[in-house]
Amino acid sequence: MTGGRPRAVVLGGTEFVGRHVADAFVGRDVLPVARRAPASPLRHRFTALDLGGTDPGTLAWLLDAEDPVAVVDSTGSSWGLDPGRTAECCTRLVHLGSVREFGPQPADPRRTPTPDTAYGRAKLAVLAAADAGDVDAVVLCLVNVFGPGLPARRRSAGGPAATCARRSPTSGTTSCSGTPATGSRRRCAAASTGVVAPVRAANRQVARPASPARRFGVGRAASVIGRAGVMRVLFMPGPAIGHAFPLVPLGWAFRAAGHEVVFVTAGDALAVARAGLPVLDAVPGRTTSDMQAQFVRDVPRLFEPIGADPIGGMEERKPYIVAAWDPFVDAHVALGEWVQPDLVVYDPIFAVGPVVAARLKVPAVAHSLGLARFTPDLLRELPGAVAMRRHGVTLPEGIRTVDIAPPSLVEGGPAEISMRYVPYNGGGVLPEWLREPVARPRIAVTFGTLGGPDRFVAGIARVLAAAPGLDAEFVLAIGESAAPADLPPNVRTTGWVPLNQLLRGCAAAIHHGGDGTTLTCAALGVRQLVLPGSPDELVTGELLRARGLAHVLDSVDELDAAAIGRLLTDTELGRVTGEVRAEIAALPSPAEVVPRLAAPA
Repeated sequence: MTGGRPRAVVLGGTEFVGRHVADAFVGRDVLPVARRAPASPLRHRFTALDLGGTDPGTLAWLLDAEDPVAVVDSTGSSWGLDPGRTAECCTRLVHLGSVREFGPQPADPRRTPTPDTAYGRAKLAVLAAADAGDVDAVVLCLVNVFGPGLPARRRSAGGPAATCARRSPTSGTTSCSGTPATGSRRRCAAASTGVVAPVRAANRQVARPASPARRFGVGRAASVIGRAGVMRVLFMPGPAIGHAFPLVPLGWAFRAAGHEVVFVTAGDALAVARAGLPVLDAVPGRTTSDMQAQFVRDVPRLFEPIGADPIGGMEERKPYIVAAWDPFVDAHVALGEWVQPDLVVYDPIFAVGPVVAARLKVPAVAHSLGLARFTPDLLRELPGAVAMRRHGVTLPEGIRTVDIAPPSLVEGGPAEISMRYVPYNGGGVLPEWLREPVARPRIAVTFGTLGGPDRFVAGIARVLAAAPGLDAEFVLAIGESAAPADLPPNVRTTGWVPLNQLLRGCAAAIHHGGDGTTLTCAALGVRQLVLPGSPDELVTGELLRARGLAHVLDSVDELDAAAIGRLLTDTELGRVTGEVRAEIAALPSPAEVVPRLAAPA
C-alpha cells in the first residue's frame, strides 16, 4: 500500500514474529521496518533501517515523518531509543516482550527480574517504563511462539505453553491469556501458532487507565486459527471458469467461518470476483481461449481421439495434461507466495498449489473439479513433476483431497473427504419467463463455455429438427447472438442465465458432459442426455454410463426425437437420478468441511 496515514509501523517487521504481526493488520496500511527486505515478497511497503547500527534519532525521525497510529516493536530491542520517545510518536505503543527479561533460562518468574543480556535488559526497560506509568503501552510477553514460517533454528521439541510472570508487592498472582482486556498496559501472552490475536486486540483497545497496572500470570498456548479466525486460505484454480467456479462454495464457507480468502488465477476464471471473492490476476491480458489455443499448438496429442477406452486413455494422458499448464505456473507461484497463506486449496490439474505449499511449508488440499481423478501423485515423476523440479521442491506429504462428486460416481472411489456439490454458475438477473408456470416438460440444451458456436452447431441442428415432434419446451442456453433463425415455436434461446437457476424448472438437460453441468444436473435431480466430444468429456460420459445416471450418445447422429423421448420416459433413469440426488444431499456441506480442513492433518 502507498499513500495515506499508516495504521501501524512494525519494527522488525520481516522476521518470523514481525511478519505475522504486520499481516495481522490486513486491510490497513502497515510499514514494516527492518535491516533488510526478506527473500519472499512482502504484502506491505517496506523501509530498510538497521535498528542495531543506526542512531536512535534516525528512527525517531522516521516515526515523526510517518505519524503512525501504532508502533509495534517486535525487534530484539530498539537499542537505545527511549520508549517514551517512541510512545510520543503514536497513539499506542505495543511492545513484544520476552522471558529473557527475567534472567538466565530457565528463569524463576517469581523472583525479581535480573536479565543477564543486553537483549533482556532492553526488553525489561520498556516493561519498567510501562509499569511506572512513564509510557502508555501494551507489553506482550511472548514465550515459545510457534506458527507457519517458523525458522528451523527456532524449532524445538518443547511444549508451546510457558510461564510468563512477575512479582508484585500488592496484587499476588493473576492468570492472563493472550488477549488483553480493556485498560491494562501490561499483558502476558504465549501463542502456539502466532501473535495475531493479542496484537489485534491491543490495536482495538485504546482506553487509558487512570493509574499504572501491574499484571503477572501464566500465559497459555492459543491457536490463532481456533481463537482469532485469521487463517488465510489461498485458492488456486486453473485459469478457466470450469476450474474456478467449483471452488467458490468452499471459498464462501471459509469466509463465513471468519477466515481470509484470496483467489489467484487468470483468464476467464477471474469471474470469481463476481462471487464477492478477492482475486489476483496471475497472467494479465491472457484469455482462457488463447491459453487453450496454446495447448493445441504446443501439446496437440492431448486433443487427438482417445480411442475405444476413454478412461484408460485418459489415465496415460494425465501427467501430460498437468505438464501442459506449466507455462503459467511460475506467475501463479509468485503471487501465491506474496499472499503468504496458511492453507492452499488447489485445482489438482494445475500443479501450482503444491509448489506454493512446499515453498512456504504450509498444508495443501486438492479440490476436485468433477468425476475424473487427478491424484497428487501425478506430481512425483516427470512430466507431471516439471514445476516441482524447477522450483527445487518435492511433493508435500499428507495432501488431502476434497471430492465434490458423490462416492458412487467418482472415478476410483471416494477420496479422504467427500463434500456436497453446491452449484455455483455465476450470478445474473433472471428473465421473467423463468417464473412462468411450466405447462410441459422443459429441456435445457447447453454445450459449455469453451469452443465457441462451432462446437455445438451439429447438436443444435439435431435438437431443432427433433423439437417440433415432441411435446416439450426447449431452452437453448447458447447465447442469443448465436441462435439460429426461424426457431420452432416450442424452442427459445437465452443469454447468460445461471445454469442452476435454469435447471430448477427443467425435467431434463441435453449437454456435452462438462463437469459443472453434469454435477449441477445430478444435484438438482435433472435427467441427462450427454453428447461428449473432448477426451475429458468422454471419460465423464463413461462414468455416467456405468452409474446409469445418463443416456450417453456415441455420435451426434443418435440425437433425435426418439432419443429425447426415451430421456423423458425411462423409469430406471428416473430412479437413479433421484438416488444420486439424495446421495449428494446427504454429504457434508462446505460449511461442515471447513473445520476439518482448518484442523491439522
